[in-house]
Amino acid sequence: ALVIGTAVYRSRRLVVRGAKEVEDSDNLRRFLPGELHNDLSNEALQNLRIPQRRDVAVLMIDLRGFTQMTESLDARAVAHILLWFRSLVLDATERHGGLVDKFVGDGAMMVFGLRGDASEAASNAFAAFSYVMDGVDQRNLEQTGDAADVTIAGGLHSGPALVGAFGDDRRLEFTALGRTVNIASRLEHIAKQKNLKLVASANTLSDSTITDAGFEDLGPESLRGIAQPKNANG
Repeated sequence: ALVIGTAVYRSRRLVVRGAKEVEDSDNLRRFLPGELHNDLSNEALQNLRIPQRRDVAVLMIDLRGFTQMTESLDARAVAHILLWFRSLVLDATERHGGLVDKFVGDGAMMVFGLRGDASEAASNAFAAFSYVMDGVDQRNLEQTGDAADVTIAGGLHSGPALVGAFGDDRRLEFTALGRTVNIASRLEHIAKQKNLKLVASANTLSDSTITDAGFEDLGPESLRGIAQPKNANG
């Protein structure tokens, strides 16, 4: 009886431990982009709660003039444009091996290089932007009547970033943090200011295969909140 009781006790502990591990993994998966958690083991998912420094490419894309759209179009039309844009961004990111870090209003942040060959991260990010740009052009060609045309602006920079699931069990968020993310955001603002489609940092272009994509040298740019100016190309 003692042996049987001990065996049952140990079995119950294993079952409870296994159930707890599954529950923890499922909870963590709820906070991860779908493109990521499908490729990770339970142990790897848990390890994401320990931030890691990774070389990535960060692509920021924003719908230009969206605030004006919200004032001139009815709510249903605005929601339709936003849904279309986010679906297009998700398609582009999935096709080119990245993941959508977050959507913020009419903007999106994408990260490339977390899976596969990190040296191809910038090229994949540029390919994703080109896919979105093609979708925008096609959409504008197909619109008729009073439908508003859509334009986008993007910023692309590559470098090291802290990547992981940040927060506690009440609010956990998978994201990339650091200087690389901040520079990509500043480059997107330059693209808006100069009426350009995409602005990429010079070192990103020199380290990738997209140098012949028709970029023009904008010269040194002072980026708000960034200590040193970075050469930018539009």
